[in-house]
Amino acid sequence: YIWISIDNGMSKFYRKKFKNVTIKDGLPSNDIWQIRITPDNKTWFFSKTNKLGYIENDIVYSFPLDRNKIFFPRIIL
Repeated sequence: YIWISIDNGMSKFYRKKFKNVTIKDGLPSNDIWQIRITPDNKTWFFSKTNKLGYIENDIVYSFPLDRNKIFFPRIIL
């Protein structure tokens, strides 16, 4: 897979098809700043929001941050 941050969410390219993921699919924001894939094959997304989350098997999982603070990604390793 190739994950791409687009104007309105994220897009996964697989073989010859694109699958878009947006707030309608569970993203907390369509403004995705960074994408990271972990060794357990979770695709983490980072944006300026009060939620953090990942995509696994085409399902979006998101959860609130402690004390409802806004996550402001700068550099994510």
